[in-house]
Amino acid sequence: MRKLIFVSVNLLLGAALALSACAPATIPTPQVVTNVETKIVEATKIVEATKIVEKTVQVVVTPTPSPLKLGELEGPEIILDAAKFPKQYQEAPALAAQVKAGKLPPVEERLPKDPLVIKPLREIGTYGGTLRRAFTSAGDTPAYFRMMPDGILFYDYTASKVVPNVAKSWEVSADGTTTTLHLREGLKWSDGQPLTADDFVFWYEHVFLNPDLTSVPRPAFLVDGQPGKVVKVDDYTVQYVFPKPYNAWPEYLAAAGSGYSTMGNDPPQGGQLLPAHYLKQFHPDFIGKDKADALAKSLGFASWVAMWQAKVTPWLNADLPVITPWKLSTPGGMSNQYFEAERNPYYFAVDTSGNQLPYIDRLQYSLSSDLEALNLRAMAGEYDFQDRNVMLDKLPNLLENQTRGGYTVYLDPANSGGEATIIWNMSYQDDPEISHWFLNKDFRVALCLGIDRDQINEAFFLGLGRVGSFIPTSTNPYYPGDEYVTKNHVLDIAQANKLLDSIGLAKKDSDGYRLRSDGKGTLVLTMDAQLGWFYPQDKVMEMIAQQWKAIGIKANVQALDAPAADARRMANQQQIRISTNLGTDRLVTYPGTAIPGPLNPLMGQPAADWLVSRGAKGIEPPADLAQIYYEWESMSTATPEKQISIGQDIWKRLVDGCWQCGTVGLAPVVMGVRVVRNNVGNVPARIAVGVDSNNPSLARPDTFYFKY
Repeated sequence: MRKLIFVSVNLLLGAALALSACAPATIPTPQVVTNVETKIVEATKIVEATKIVEKTVQVVVTPTPSPLKLGELEGPEIILDAAKFPKQYQEAPALAAQVKAGKLPPVEERLPKDPLVIKPLREIGTYGGTLRRAFTSAGDTPAYFRMMPDGILFYDYTASKVVPNVAKSWEVSADGTTTTLHLREGLKWSDGQPLTADDFVFWYEHVFLNPDLTSVPRPAFLVDGQPGKVVKVDDYTVQYVFPKPYNAWPEYLAAAGSGYSTMGNDPPQGGQLLPAHYLKQFHPDFIGKDKADALAKSLGFASWVAMWQAKVTPWLNADLPVITPWKLSTPGGMSNQYFEAERNPYYFAVDTSGNQLPYIDRLQYSLSSDLEALNLRAMAGEYDFQDRNVMLDKLPNLLENQTRGGYTVYLDPANSGGEATIIWNMSYQDDPEISHWFLNKDFRVALCLGIDRDQINEAFFLGLGRVGSFIPTSTNPYYPGDEYVTKNHVLDIAQANKLLDSIGLAKKDSDGYRLRSDGKGTLVLTMDAQLGWFYPQDKVMEMIAQQWKAIGIKANVQALDAPAADARRMANQQQIRISTNLGTDRLVTYPGTAIPGPLNPLMGQPAADWLVSRGAKGIEPPADLAQIYYEWESMSTATPEKQISIGQDIWKRLVDGCWQCGTVGLAPVVMGVRVVRNNVGNVPARIAVGVDSNNPSLARPDTFYFKY
């Protein structure tokens, strides 16, 4: 099927001709994106070239299956055999100088008795250097924490196997109710203070059980709505005790998306493992409520909770002790236009030769709030490792400039199935007419059948995605079957019109748009798009709005920055939102935007509140949708075999009910285009992308190094 793509652009004909004339020889070679078919390379170059021609032009592109032959997943190995552990240790020259000057204890005393041993991907690295990265705003926190492998447990480079990290080992009781962690004796925070079971208990007793800090518990710590407990056995043994079997708990301890890494990624709760010795000075349980409030006021905070939130945030507070490879060294961190993180002298990992990690001295971040500028700087080779906010639509230019920029482009497509998924607000109430139609399955299916996904794929994803529903890749254990890729998710204008006519929307205005059933004029939908995303959400939604004209549906697109979009969601004013289902391939630990609930308030904040509170607050969602949430909750207590059957059933229900509407998936969009300077070593050809995997941290950036 041939598609017409319309692009509005500026007149620079010479540049356009130069771009379209580029030879395929500029495509990257071994380990990365290889053997790109000439046909698609030229097609994408033509599309890109039209961006520099004045007036609207028409480009004919023939959709073709994804031509990019990706590298295999690869990464470093965690060594578990004690016989292969190194017998002596070395350290970075800068740290050795501090030891000699008496400013640091010897490396043997800074490491735990049994450090984490990592075999680097390719070779033992060398010490030194500053790795340059970009961030887009103070809210672009993943640019920081995704470089830090800080989980209590962790995933291997395939994102499928749980491996040790902070805890050296663990076991689950025969009845599934108790998970026991064995910590590394002698492991220390970045300020040299011991990390013990007391730091786990501190989080449980003074954060989780404090209603000011934990008004709504994370679902991950609940079994059938009942929370677990943290119990100290001894200084280096911790138990999690749940009221019912919780076989999936080790997966949650490894999963960054659950919020239980040491960074937490959602103050004011903070991570599940916190430096009690430092944070006690800000907590009313230790200094009293009056003193905590007074301290907060003296530091310029409105309340002690606001003070806590600032103090427990690793990318803002340079004084906070951490256990990550690097530690923030610039006061204020991401509130600045430029900040750095320097090596943690007490980091608990070594390579197989006994060298304390990380190899690289420091991370250097510079603000680039304009995504166009960020991508141009990446093309100029100004970043050493940039995987966040590198845009897929810049791929032809990035490939062309590799040699000149001294970098290599890698593609890391996610295994989740929705890059641009349409989400209906199932608890919308401002307009009863629209609320009525969102709750009507035939209405949702009709709108889904009115979308030309091939056009979206070619125009915005370079033809690299899978068109269809938002289910994960076929290799995923929860994959429900090939028929669910296309069910309710093919272009069928005739069937869409038939459904809309049959449910009471047959009448139209003079422009051909359908009239409301309540007699109040034309039915008009509003779609919210977030600016500054990994692809132009507003442009995708505008294309969908144009396509819906063929089925008589009028839709207006609102392009909003993230705070404005979130404000509309929180106020329950949002009707339709577009989102990426990143991470939902790991359904048990990260249902994300696939399932209604706290991780997917896009389906309706009041609906999420109702589900989490068991009806105590919020707005009750449709019974079938609530059942999907309860079914997902049961995955955590189920055996691995039962988890698979539950997960497959959930995906079937989601597609059958058209509770969301997928367009394009499995494309390298969110952190899927990676630009790496050629002098950075131990870089994988392909990194597993997801929320739980916290890429690129599962590739262990602490083993990256500079080749000199």
